[in-house]
Amino acid sequence: MGIIKEKMIQDLEIRGLSKRTQESYLGCIKQFVKFFMKSPDRLTPDDIHTYQLHLKRVRKISVNYFNIQVAAIKFLYRVTLKRDWNIELIPYHKRSKRLPIVLSQEEVVRLYKAVSYIKHKAMILTLYSTGIRASKRPPAKQVVVSKPKGF
Repeated sequence: MGIIKEKMIQDLEIRGLSKRTQESYLGCIKQFVKFFMKSPDRLTPDDIHTYQLHLKRVRKISVNYFNIQVAAIKFLYRVTLKRDWNIELIPYHKRSKRLPIVLSQEEVVRLYKAVSYIKHKAMILTLYSTGIRASKRPPAKQVVVSKPKGF
């Protein structure tokens, strides 16, 4: 794989991919080649499919790592080896979507009653009534209020 590896390094560099991405892609392709024990230019889309099944069923890798593997393989075949395969047939793994945690009315009432400061109660009710998620709210700012003279 020496010539292909050097060509891939050049292609990664030309496209301005970060050093970390380059290392990740090269590591993924190294594992891919090691799995089949033959040059990647002699492999077929069916071989790639077999490898993807191995990653999911045997190695049980995470969704993110699986998608990095796919990106590296697609880069190798689309850019470095210039294969005219339908690269879209090499699928990424669908990321699972997490549903937001929604408080019940009873939980909101308990939360409201647990807070004694009126300003905090107003913030809780405002956030709850608008449906805004805590991660999307603007950061709280600390304001220093000084009394005017003679007040």
